[in-house]
Amino acid sequence: MSGVRRLMGALMVAVALVSAGPVAALEMAPGLELEVIDGQSRMAPMDLRPSATGGTARDLTVTIGRPDPSDRIERWRVTCTDLAGKARWLELRVSDHVAIEGAPRYWPGFQQVDLAEEPYEGSRTGSPAMPLAAAWGDGGGRALGLEPHERVSWLEHAAEAGEGQVRMTLKVRIVLDPGDAKTLQFVRYDVGGWGMYEALDRYYDLAPEYYEVRRNVDPRINMPSAQYAAWSARGSGEDTWPWWEEVCRRNFAGWDWCYAPFKRTGDIFGRTEDWEAPMQPGREDVKQRMHLDDIDAFRRWRQEAFAGGERGGVAMLFYVPAMVWCEESLAREKFADSLTQDPKRRSRIERWVTGWDTCLRVLPSGTSYEDRAKLDLIAVARELDLSGFAFDTATGDARHFGPAAQRFASRAWEPDEGEFVREGIAIAEIIDYCRSMVNSRGDHLGVVSNLGFGWYTVCQATDAALREANPWQNERAYNDVSRYFLGRKPACWWEGYDLHNILAYEEMTPKQLAEAYLGLSDFVISESYRWGFLPTATFTRGIAPAIAQLPTLVECIHAGWEPVPAATADGASFVTRYGERWQTRLALGNESAEPATSGVTTDAQWLGRGWLFSMADGAAVRNEFLTDGATRVAGIAHAPREVAVLRAQARITPAPEGAALTVEVHDEVATRTVTLTMDEPLAEAADLRVALPQGWAVAEARIDGGPAGVPREADHATVQLDVPAGARKVQVAMASELFASDRRALQGFPLADDGAEPATIVLRPGASEQERIAAERIARMVASYYACALDAPREVTLPIAEADAPATGPIVVIDGSGGAFAESIVGRREMLRGASAVGVCDRALVIVARDGARALQVTERLLRVLDEQYPWPGYMVGLTPNSAVGVVGKYIGADGRWHGTSPLG
Repeated sequence: MSGVRRLMGALMVAVALVSAGPVAALEMAPGLELEVIDGQSRMAPMDLRPSATGGTARDLTVTIGRPDPSDRIERWRVTCTDLAGKARWLELRVSDHVAIEGAPRYWPGFQQVDLAEEPYEGSRTGSPAMPLAAAWGDGGGRALGLEPHERVSWLEHAAEAGEGQVRMTLKVRIVLDPGDAKTLQFVRYDVGGWGMYEALDRYYDLAPEYYEVRRNVDPRINMPSAQYAAWSARGSGEDTWPWWEEVCRRNFAGWDWCYAPFKRTGDIFGRTEDWEAPMQPGREDVKQRMHLDDIDAFRRWRQEAFAGGERGGVAMLFYVPAMVWCEESLAREKFADSLTQDPKRRSRIERWVTGWDTCLRVLPSGTSYEDRAKLDLIAVARELDLSGFAFDTATGDARHFGPAAQRFASRAWEPDEGEFVREGIAIAEIIDYCRSMVNSRGDHLGVVSNLGFGWYTVCQATDAALREANPWQNERAYNDVSRYFLGRKPACWWEGYDLHNILAYEEMTPKQLAEAYLGLSDFVISESYRWGFLPTATFTRGIAPAIAQLPTLVECIHAGWEPVPAATADGASFVTRYGERWQTRLALGNESAEPATSGVTTDAQWLGRGWLFSMADGAAVRNEFLTDGATRVAGIAHAPREVAVLRAQARITPAPEGAALTVEVHDEVATRTVTLTMDEPLAEAADLRVALPQGWAVAEARIDGGPAGVPREADHATVQLDVPAGARKVQVAMASELFASDRRALQGFPLADDGAEPATIVLRPGASEQERIAAERIARMVASYYACALDAPREVTLPIAEADAPATGPIVVIDGSGGAFAESIVGRREMLRGASAVGVCDRALVIVARDGARALQVTERLLRVLDEQYPWPGYMVGLTPNSAVGVVGKYIGADGRWHGTSPLG
């Protein structure tokens, strides 16, 4: 609707409000109505007498704030004010009549439903929903929702289809204190042919702090999970899994879920006055490992456990049950006002969380338990210098009916049960508190939550999430729902293959078991690409083809899942988009057991005109421009069960209608060249922009083999070049700001050649702790490869020396002081350019950085390059099927066969 039409609509509503008699529903705008239900009068609609600003009835005023006519998104502010000096239970029902062309489609904040079968009432889903709905047809439709910054404790959707229209309703319950006023803001906006996906996209943009990938937390929180490979699997002494650090690193594991690192649920810090509480029987091995008979020994154990995981490269997230469970005697004695009794949810569970506690459900905000919860959270964060917390049981859909509910303006009501606050409101407030903390590295503490179908406020507050299911659980029915709730932020699967439940493993051969793992892992990777999930280490460990997919998948997740694909595909099972503009990636799935060939056509109205793509690994593809400036990429070959990923590499304007050109990227770590080859000479001059990834600098450009002058760096993300008419081939070369040597030189450096002396790692005098960890990681990478990846193992140890380099043999120099020490060893200042550098100089592999922390980061970048030379995906652990078939300690190589020597003895 144009601005003039919106303004006229608002004037018409004002006239209607002042001229009409009492009505059951106020007309806010043509097709948009507000109905107010009195929850204390048997859910009777209130007869409102319209006025110029809203309506009045029974000593209640309803004021409707008009949206800005120029805003593409209508924001309707509804304020209810009590004039009688009594509490009010109100249900606001905002309904929109949406004209629909063709078959009506409706999404009520959970999953799509078919209105042709029957009208929809949110109460029959039994699950929470987003405060957003959309109805659309062939020509588009509308979205209706609660502004995402609003937090409420009760909402429902409803809809019914009529002739050529859908009437959708959003219901919200609120409580007014005597003489109080309450304002809620609703949003309404048009959606086009992408329907619900467009509704989600624009909704996320209304609150990017809730729905975008978080950049101010430890970046490892946006990586896959170790799923206990750094916590439980570390063990202690003889119980430690061999090479657990390399298993985590090779599987891209960024964080771990450090389960229940406390003696008593509700006392996560371990206070002296609460330490000696009687304990029920539980696992004695766990009690002994944690030293629960000695508080000082316990603290030492916990500090060592967290520090050990961090030293291994994993962000150790402190587990809490979302602070909504507390050991029974502690809860009753100290926090009785916090107890939550919801007849629809469990409020007491025996021998839970720790395994020896009986726990009661408590509300961690607005109660006496809030102070304790916050003090404990900040105490453990400081003691362990945490990167963040793991919030289990964070669904948040339980209702708290106790007196504490009165402290929440966001409370709601049930006709027969009274006033309550949704647990998800309190959990979100506690997550907000955790995220306000900053650790010694300058990162805000992050929170990863186990959401289930969480109350929407928890989904907004968390940094990342896990879905406690494998991708095929419930016949994959709700994988999409989890993604919609979370927005563009990372999520991971949280189970395992459960082969003992789906295979007759007792009769299987090793080859058959390998085929089962490969088939299932292909599906895990495919479904991960489809819905923006990350597989935990449990799904990829010991499976080389799965590991090979992770770098591209992780890049997609970091770019952010996009609800609107902005492309259509043929010959593919799905197309999913990640990132916007220069971060755009298109993932195309082949879920069949046969090879496939697919093509994709972009939506120029959504993405823009003139975009050019290569495969994600730089492999060449042919791009054709259609008449509307959309890009068509055809002939994409898929192996069975494979996902192909395209990446935006360039954009040409004006888009040469009907032209076709091939895009290829050649990346050798130190150099990167983007080549565009036209089928026919360019008909007219054009502006060409080429993606300039972070960490790269422009080197040169060539057109048809000749120099093209100095290309311009535009907006820190692109290289800009004027291409003349008649051009057939354009090349843009870039140089790495980090790597001084190419892939071949780095991978060919003799760290441990057969029969030769292994390289010595040389540190500067007084090297920092981070530099020492960097040295350990290089040595561990080499040692684990020779110990586990080969069918005939070897023991290879790279010695670590300080200050003095050996007179002979290869050396690895790590210098976290800016380069002076490295220069004194290798004498090549020209190679040690910039703040950081990695390169090969004669017999030395040199790593230079401005400080120890950066030296460690640079080393991890180098290890990803060296992994290609020393491949190993970790090993299969002692699960029942693995033990029965005899593959414990082995791994599945790129050839699909079992390899390796067991590190488990």
